[in-house]
Amino acid sequence: MISSGAFLVALSAGYPVLASALIGGACYVGYRMTIGTDVNPEDIWKDLDKLTAQRVMEQIDKARRNMKEIREINKQIPAKDLSDKLNILEEKGNKIVELLINEPKDVKRATRFIDVYLAGAVSVSRKFADVQQHLNDEDIHRQYHDFLEEMIDTFGKQHAALLDDDVLDLDVEIEVLQKRMRVE
Repeated sequence: MISSGAFLVALSAGYPVLASALIGGACYVGYRMTIGTDVNPEDIWKDLDKLTAQRVMEQIDKARRNMKEIREINKQIPAKDLSDKLNILEEKGNKIVELLINEPKDVKRATRFIDVYLAGAVSVSRKFADVQQHLNDEDIHRQYHDFLEEMIDTFGKQHAALLDDDVLDLDVEIEVLQKRMRVE
């Protein structure tokens, strides 16, 4: 409306049509740069519509099952250092699962983590527990220890990334509200 008004005022002041259109366009660009676009909640969460509640629950259940399996595998591993690492891994994994329960919209971003990293940690741990029962090899022990440290780091990064995105969403929302308040 502001840009249309500027166009009409410029036209009535005797400016040519092209110059009036440029003035109106400049008002529109200036308005958008100052105020921004209206943020519609449907636009922000449009991807969540594709992610059904059933799919969210399936992913959370899959993550819970994997975490439970890590706990069970940990009972089969007698080495204290590896058991401690698995406890840390389980703790970090459970924090991610809790975050997903509280913020179901994050499940879409965490799907790769659940399907690849969490499932991979379970698979490698299960194989290690089976091999360890038959063969007590120090080299395999060290490799598994290094693997667990890497997975703990990965789980921590995933948790931080999910939290950072929430902080970014909050920052954007605060900025939009501040702009609106200044204008009003």
